[in-house]
Amino acid sequence: SVGLQLEEHSADLFEFTADMYLEPSEVGELTPADPIGDGTSGVSDLTVAPATGSAAVAWRNPTSASFGYSNVYRGTTNVFTAATQIAGPIVGGLGQVQQITNTVAAGTYYYWVRAFDNDGVPADPTGPVSGIVT
Repeated sequence: SVGLQLEEHSADLFEFTADMYLEPSEVGELTPADPIGDGTSGVSDLTVAPATGSAAVAWRNPTSASFGYSNVYRGTTNVFTAATQIAGPIVGGLGQVQQITNTVAAGTYYYWVRAFDNDGVPADPTGPVSGIVT
């Protein structure tokens, strides 16, 4: 059996394996562990290159080993929660530059890219970047 006594509450996570045990009345030490589903960092170098009837959206994937994929979002305002996913999941290598071309009518558009880790935990969205399509 395993007995644990918590003496204070904290947001820190600790790793425990079945191989770790203490004799009765023995004092042990917990080692901080990586959070479960810790997500990934966001993408970087987000750009938009508007053209006639389209916009090219480019970004660099995170370099975190937990990176899984990215989704691209577009809106007509600079409010992410009002944007619509237009592409994804887009899988690519760590640190790889990715690009999509979005065919749209003339107007001003705002773009975000959101990275997700291998478990589907999202990073904060990167953006917006805007462009005026003619």
